[in-house]
Amino acid sequence: MSADTALGAILRGTGLPEKMWKAGVSHGSAPPPTKQPALSRPDAARTPKRTPKAVTPASAISHQSLAAPALPKTAQVGRRSPATPGTAPLAPAKRPPVPKPSPISWDEIGTAEDAARATARLLTQCRAWIGRYIVLSDEQAAIMAAWTLHTYVFDAAETTPYIHISAPEKACGKSRLMETLEALSAAPIRSGGMTAAALVRTIEAKRPTIFLDEMDASLNGDKEYAEAIRGILNEGFRKGGVFYKCVGKDFDLKGFHVYCPKCFAGIGQLPDTVSSRSIVIEMRRKLPGEIVEPFRQRAVKIAAMPIKAELEAWAARRAADLLQTIEPAPIASLSDRQNDIVEPLLAIAQLAGDGWLQRLTVALQAVFKADGADDSSIGATLLADIRAAFDEREVEVIPSAILAEHLCEIEGRSWAEWSRGKGLSANNLARQLKRFGVYPQTIRVGTETAKGYRRGDFEDVWSRYCPLPLIPTVTPSQHASLLAETAFCNRNTQPAVTVAKSASNPHEQRAVTDVTVQNRERAVSEVRL
Repeated sequence: MSADTALGAILRGTGLPEKMWKAGVSHGSAPPPTKQPALSRPDAARTPKRTPKAVTPASAISHQSLAAPALPKTAQVGRRSPATPGTAPLAPAKRPPVPKPSPISWDEIGTAEDAARATARLLTQCRAWIGRYIVLSDEQAAIMAAWTLHTYVFDAAETTPYIHISAPEKACGKSRLMETLEALSAAPIRSGGMTAAALVRTIEAKRPTIFLDEMDASLNGDKEYAEAIRGILNEGFRKGGVFYKCVGKDFDLKGFHVYCPKCFAGIGQLPDTVSSRSIVIEMRRKLPGEIVEPFRQRAVKIAAMPIKAELEAWAARRAADLLQTIEPAPIASLSDRQNDIVEPLLAIAQLAGDGWLQRLTVALQAVFKADGADDSSIGATLLADIRAAFDEREVEVIPSAILAEHLCEIEGRSWAEWSRGKGLSANNLARQLKRFGVYPQTIRVGTETAKGYRRGDFEDVWSRYCPLPLIPTVTPSQHASLLAETAFCNRNTQPAVTVAKSASNPHEQRAVTDVTVQNRERAVSEVRL
């Protein structure tokens, strides 16, 4: 048997198609020249010459090298070659598993020191930014800086503090402060001229930071619009707040989520329900010597871009998740509602560290104290003025007519303007005190009787609605060595050491301090007695 015949028998046993092993795909066998058609001269001229490869003699090929030739997967056409015994069949390739997001950790946002450093840096930058274009006190600037950061992470808080920019007159910088805050706040939208329907839809769709200018004109204008704005502000203060509105041709009732940061400006006071949810920033006209940079929209937008990019990166690194784990202690001098307002800002300051918590606490105390004179309602102010009337007259009962006349004489109060300028009457006073559970009674004044009020009927409501500030009355503690110098050292205390036996007449050894008396001889005789 020739070598080619033996080679053909071996290749036939491998299961390869006949075309392939006859065409010479095997190692060392050249394609038979007789099967190639002869080329014409033009074709031969265009065909490049092939360099002949070295041919291995068929006798040098062993059966082991030809038993299982390594073939590419594309060569397995038609029948599949039998799998080699002891080997597993090829499995289809699998896609790598998609990694699941891991829970928040300090590795994603850095260490605790990195988070504190980044937050403190942003607070410092925002405070400096506000001071470039507007004149504010240090306390007001610190609060505005913390509120700017809050607009990026307000979902981490249960409430959002409203910013009420107020001023006694025009041209005090209310709109300028709003523009300065708007340049850095998250998703700012100025709702000038926006209807209530458009406002609730905008808040639910974009969850922006709302800026309402000329708030006094909005609330004193159309009654329906004013009530809608008041309802949005009342419900949008707490997380999950919903404002319901009738929509469509069939007036279907639909709820709109209106929780988001809000800032509004205006002259004068706001309704009590809105002002009790706000931090009031009182503006004043700047003095000639107070110089700030000119506010140019294009230049301000370019200058604010780096700070705003850092704020967005700070929020994107899941700073809100960290703030949810912080529970700042309430400020003792503030009411429960006021502590609800400032809690999100205190959490940001506590995350920043570096003295920011102490700085912001002092700032909030100063701002609320400055606004405290106008923070009381009419009822609480009335109760406080009635207490002052009892204290001034030093009596236990006051007739209704005399009490109403006394209230109208208080300068700076509105009691004289009641009843269209006629003043607060006894009937008006009775109607106001009725809601507190205090009613006029028959009292005796000298030999006569009249309708009036007793001091004891006010003690409970005074302690609830207008408590007096706590004044420390305890004498500071002193060292025991100083007790011998006081006048009461031997009255209620036992001697610390053993003393000598007193004389038969202890009065002769008693030390009496020098006092100035009008009748010296009488004083001396009293001491000897």
